[in-house]
Amino acid sequence: MPTTGASGPSAGSQLPGSTMPTTGASGPPAGSQLTPVMMASTQRSAGVVRQILLADDTTGDIYVRGDFTTYQGSTANELIRLHANGSVANRFGQGFDGHIYRIALAKTRGELYVSGAFTHFDGQPVTHLVRLTGTGAYDPTFRFAADFDPGGVVVAEDGSGDVYAVTSGPDLDCGPEAAANPQCAYALEIARLNVDGSVDPSFSTRHGFPGGLPENANPAWIQSLLAMPNGKVAVGGSLLSYNGVAVSSLVRLNVDGTLDTMFVGHVGYASTPVVEVMAPVGPASQDIYIGGRIGLFRVLGTGAFDSGFTAAVPMIIFSMAPVQDGTGDLYASGLADNRSRLLRFNRNGAVVATFQEPNLDGEVLTIVPLRDGTGDLYIGGAFTMYNGIAVNHIARVHADGSLANILSGP
Repeated sequence: MPTTGASGPSAGSQLPGSTMPTTGASGPPAGSQLTPVMMASTQRSAGVVRQILLADDTTGDIYVRGDFTTYQGSTANELIRLHANGSVANRFGQGFDGHIYRIALAKTRGELYVSGAFTHFDGQPVTHLVRLTGTGAYDPTFRFAADFDPGGVVVAEDGSGDVYAVTSGPDLDCGPEAAANPQCAYALEIARLNVDGSVDPSFSTRHGFPGGLPENANPAWIQSLLAMPNGKVAVGGSLLSYNGVAVSSLVRLNVDGTLDTMFVGHVGYASTPVVEVMAPVGPASQDIYIGGRIGLFRVLGTGAFDSGFTAAVPMIIFSMAPVQDGTGDLYASGLADNRSRLLRFNRNGAVVATFQEPNLDGEVLTIVPLRDGTGDLYIGGAFTMYNGIAVNHIARVHADGSLANILSGP
């Protein structure tokens, strides 16, 4: 098991079921066997639920995104809105004609952003990033104007209603260097979009993250974004530099897209994503949780690892979410001891015993605590059984870990 502490994961740490590369400034180890899981994953598995979002209204509905094309026998192309009892609230007409990468809930009127490899929605031509109204209709007032195809999408937390989109694409500034240096061939870019879809020129990463290609010796990945309440953005993945400055695989950007030099990350580099998921500690804190192949850590607002948090069960983290009861606890799912785990950790990293860990037959890929005072949470993923009960990729769970409701999954 890896050792953890203020300095982060130990060199050469190995988690169950994985080959964990040594991280450090020297780059990735030879023969790394990890396969990157991109923010906009193109790997599909029938029925798997990849995202659940709470509808931002009084209905109690949820949005569900995943690898499904039908729900209860009718068409539902990778996206559906469900009532709390699992009945259909909206199938979105004909839906999208291509894979959906990410969904994100707007902070204004309950609209939904959807990014993907589609070209049509409900029969009408659309760009690769659209906004749907609260009724599920295409919103023509948002017109994606950036010159790239967005993979990940995250809504700003500063009340502006803006949205961040991330992609990789040709770096037009490479010039003649591209032929001699394949690392220059592709750049990772983050754009901030206004509420009408136009690019906000006050925020720019330029071509600051040299991406390279997967077959290169030192590829770079942006795997996760986390918008902060103060307008800054945390960026996680496998990163080496930003606009010519050497960085760790966890950085924070200022409101204008420049590097926040007050945040000094201590996460090393590997040829596959290191920081794969992030979660806020709380609305009044600049601390964050990070997870992935490195395990689970709490990072202070300075970028240093929080020495007061050590996860009692080291895991490869798939998903995590703060518990919505004021305790500061965290739900986290992942792989440990060669099996899928769903645990609740307290502020120090100890396992909270009042949440009885379930027996799962597959990974939990999304965790969404409810904000209705019940203490319940939704989970979705590759699992089809929960404590021996068939749940088909999605379930509502009580705060003690018992099954609250069996939704009829995809």
